[in-house]
Amino acid sequence: MPIPVNTTPEARQALERLDKQAERQRGNGVGSPPDASRSTNGPKLHKHPPENLERVTAEAPKLRFRLRTDVEVIEMPPPLSLIGDKLHRSSLGVLVGPPGAGKSLLALAWASGVATGTACHGDAVHRGPAVFVAAEGSAGLGIRLRAWKAANKYTGGMDLHFLTEPVYLTEPEEVEHLLQTLDTLPEPPALIVFDTLARCLLGDENSTRDMSAFIAGADRVRTATGAAVLILHHMNAGGERERGNTALRGACDTMFFLRATGDTVTLTCEKQKDLAPFDRVNLRLQTVEESAVLVTAKGGLAVTSDSLAEMPLATLALLQSYFLEDGATATQWKKAASRVAPRTFYLYLKLLVGRGYVQEPAEKRGGLYTLTVKGKGLLTANCKLTADVTAMQ
Repeated sequence: MPIPVNTTPEARQALERLDKQAERQRGNGVGSPPDASRSTNGPKLHKHPPENLERVTAEAPKLRFRLRTDVEVIEMPPPLSLIGDKLHRSSLGVLVGPPGAGKSLLALAWASGVATGTACHGDAVHRGPAVFVAAEGSAGLGIRLRAWKAANKYTGGMDLHFLTEPVYLTEPEEVEHLLQTLDTLPEPPALIVFDTLARCLLGDENSTRDMSAFIAGADRVRTATGAAVLILHHMNAGGERERGNTALRGACDTMFFLRATGDTVTLTCEKQKDLAPFDRVNLRLQTVEESAVLVTAKGGLAVTSDSLAEMPLATLALLQSYFLEDGATATQWKKAASRVAPRTFYLYLKLLVGRGYVQEPAEKRGGLYTLTVKGKGLLTANCKLTADVTAMQ
């Protein structure tokens, strides 16, 4: 019988081996004489019984990878929100800030909000269990937690669980131990916080090899649990970027920067994969009992629709500083914004046009993008920040 068209390559090879074996047996006089009607120049006929085909097909190894069609990819669901437009489910986020900026306070507020279903600084949350790995120790954790409960008038237990020792994500065996511990929860966690990267990385954070191992461990936890994984990390000495190897920035879905000036704390989006970055958020420290919490700033410092994260604002500033009133094509503008990845640039471009800061040309191919009056006003209002960021290009 002919080999079926949909036979796997492994099964086809096995069938051909059986056919050759049968040919050799007939050549040695074993089995029935050849069919007289069979042409020696014609196609080979497979004489093995049908059950051989079933056995060989059943023994074919399962494929490790699965190909998806364009229709399947288009129909894949978009990222689902965990915390407003800040953090999405089953994503890898990195919260970067200098010591004392409030990274742990903000991460604890997010974890508490997810664990209780309480909105975080105006952002709706998807409720679910949360796990906080306090690798830098548990000192002060209790009073911070009491302060959050008092500020949010929350009483009773929370679906928030703590580990007060490091978990080395660079070590596969350690990661498996963590997953076994997480399996004891009644349901999978929605958010897992690691505070901080330095305490959960066994090796050199400047090493590509060690940072890649750390990322692999974080991804293993994320994919095994379906949780969003949030890594708290320090800034470099200059305060311009995250400390250590840049592989972390490339691998994460979202990167936040947190900076403090006095009691004012500013949260900006440095990277938001596949989505437009969220607006800058201004918070302030408010003393509660023996600790403090972060609350939305008042008196004009709260986030408004007329504010931008630093990198989109810098991209807007480049259009003015490089091309003045003449405007630029998308290609020219993208070349000037050399620090921004091409895909991210076009997300910024769409955001700036949508907000009314940039006038889109009638002819997109070769047409010139120009600043609007609203865009000029935004740059004037943020002249110091714009100058600082533009100087980095």
